[in-house]
Amino acid sequence: MPKPLLLVGFLGVLPIILSAQVNDPHIGLTEDGLRPLSLATQLDAVQPTSAACVDNDGNCSFVFLNDTGDLITDFEFDTSPFSFDNPNVPNDGPGDYSYTCSSGYFLDCTATLNSLGDGMYDLDFSFYGVDPYDGNGYSSENPSGLPEGISPGDTFYISLDGWNGDFQGVTLTNSYSVPEPSVALIFLTELLLVAGVLALCRRKLNWKRHFDPQT
Repeated sequence: MPKPLLLVGFLGVLPIILSAQVNDPHIGLTEDGLRPLSLATQLDAVQPTSAACVDNDGNCSFVFLNDTGDLITDFEFDTSPFSFDNPNVPNDGPGDYSYTCSSGYFLDCTATLNSLGDGMYDLDFSFYGVDPYDGNGYSSENPSGLPEGISPGDTFYISLDGWNGDFQGVTLTNSYSVPEPSVALIFLTELLLVAGVLALCRRKLNWKRHFDPQT
């Protein structure tokens, strides 16, 4: 029985990617590549119906450059609504598939099948969680590095494999996240701004006392 699988990982899990069955949808994310797409503007190019897919079988490979200027700490891949009505898989349904994911750049991932009613469903895949960034994350120079996200300037693959049958016609809504400024950093910035304003006011007051004999 085919099992939908969304897989995001690096070269350490490449054997898992290569051994996946044709009908097992998964997404693989590995480093390196040539002529990359822009992560900042072209992530939505990752689709099972893309012209990059071979023979319309849901097997595709996309090369991306992290040109956002930020560390990527989260990926989301969400499908459009679909039904289990593949004529090539008699009596198939939600219970005939398993929904799993695997990550290499990130600590955790979840795969969730949501019932929308009237026989319609969607799939949500989330890849999240990173170690504190210290430059030892995975890269071509450090293939055994820690899952610290995807650094600015990194080139990597997003691969689709087996997104056919029930899953061929879905549209993926893709997104990523970058670190939010920490509360401590925001507070420190505010303190520096206040200190700057106070210093400016003090300087103006000293100038007025120096040039205004009435003060």
